[in-house]
Amino acid sequence: MVTGRRTHSNMHWLTVIIISLSVLIGSAIILSPKPTKTGDEDSILTETSGPLGDLSNFNLTIECDFPKVPETAPKLRVEKIPISEEQAELIAKNVFGFEKIDEIEEIKESPWEGLIIREDNRELMFFGLTDFFYDELHTEFVVVEWSDEDVKAIADELLAELDEYWQFPTEVEVAFRGVYPAAISTYSDGREEINMIGVIYEPKVSGISLYGPGADFCIGIAEGKVIEAELHKKAVTIVGNVSITVSPKEAIDKLLSGKSAQRALGFETLYGLLPKEGEVIIKRIELVYFADVWYKSTINYLPLVYRIDGKIIGPIEGELVEKGFVEFEFATN
Repeated sequence: MVTGRRTHSNMHWLTVIIISLSVLIGSAIILSPKPTKTGDEDSILTETSGPLGDLSNFNLTIECDFPKVPETAPKLRVEKIPISEEQAELIAKNVFGFEKIDEIEEIKESPWEGLIIREDNRELMFFGLTDFFYDELHTEFVVVEWSDEDVKAIADELLAELDEYWQFPTEVEVAFRGVYPAAISTYSDGREEINMIGVIYEPKVSGISLYGPGADFCIGIAEGKVIEAELHKKAVTIVGNVSITVSPKEAIDKLLSGKSAQRALGFETLYGLLPKEGEVIIKRIELVYFADVWYKSTINYLPLVYRIDGKIIGPIEGELVEKGFVEFEFATN
């Protein structure tokens, strides 16, 4: 999902893709956006040393309730749905209002196969029929007033038009999550300008959210129109059930011991210099399916993980600092 602050310039696609991996908190940087290793459902369920390191000597404060976790959850298979140039052109013209297409570029570097359609200052990028990115390049907007109802109506209309082309079987239900400023320019004199209002949507299967670069998404609105969009609708099939063998408490224990599912999920966060002692505060823990954008194989399985949001407070070189984090631990062994 694309959100956050930016300097007085538009984000290029690489920045968009990197930010899509997570909501960046504090000085954290997401590195190595890459697909999960393989379509083998058991191949990635290996936790490694995490970027936060060993936190076992920190004081722990939990400021949230643990989620009610079922004994089993649906096992989800996700399938890559290819897109043809003809389909991409129809979506560009009928959904995003392209009138003359200047260029269609094919992305051939595996596993990032896709298409980019360009017209004037606009780009529309397709990773199959299930994942799109749209951007009006080199254009700045300033939003002074807006109505949540009005911007949601614009975003809902785009999704309704896109549904005509998202005609494939899926168990995913897309739900509206909220409206808030999604891009803010900060200037050296302290001024801030809102550049875009984001309408956020959250896909779910059987009441469990899909989270990750190929899951929750944002449609950006300014001046009464869509100026940026990240759109995902996975082709998901339920193929049985999977046992949830790790409790929320055990997931937090793994986090404190320095374990993390990040690398196995295909990315890594650099948090910068961290305190060696202090307090770990857990603000939120949620059971989710992790969904990527890129997959090497045609058939893949969505792992069940705990998303853990929190912060670390402690001294660095005599100064008390605070570092926010979003970490992941597998919910199955």
